[in-house]
Amino acid sequence: MIVTVELHQIMLDIAEKYANFRRDYNCLVHIGDGLEYIKRLNDDEKFDLIIQDGCASTPCDLLTLDSLKTMSNLLSPHGIYIQNLINMSKHRGVVRNLQDSFKELYYVESKSVNQVLVGYNHDKVFNVDELTVRGEQFQSQENPQFDLVNEYSSQFKRLTNVMINCENYKE
Repeated sequence: MIVTVELHQIMLDIAEKYANFRRDYNCLVHIGDGLEYIKRLNDDEKFDLIIQDGCASTPCDLLTLDSLKTMSNLLSPHGIYIQNLINMSKHRGVVRNLQDSFKELYYVESKSVNQVLVGYNHDKVFNVDELTVRGEQFQSQENPQFDLVNEYSSQFKRLTNVMINCENYKE
């Protein structure tokens, strides 16, 4: 089951019209605030994947330490959290919150202003070679319109034990 939470109906309309997004029996769409949605979930509800792309700037309630820890606790044992940040250097407090919320944290540095952060709570530590192989498999199967391996897999960095100096760390 795929659950999508979107704050604005217009974004859903655009996704359906221009991005080939389709609702069906396997995809629930909730129009409303993402933070309110996760607060209403039961403790036993778990997700294999949480993608958060709703905050273009900080402060953002979904990026506080409490909210990120809540999302971390919503992950299944092998679940993964993905966060898109624009200009990560301006969001060191958010990165620190992510480090404090997930057992492992990685980021993918792209050639644009976007950086993708990946967090999870299981023991697997990924390396660039493994990710490159997985990226090549995905590339050959799905044939995306971008070069996943050269654009992203080789730019994967582990942030789990990296100290980040930040003044805007949110308790």
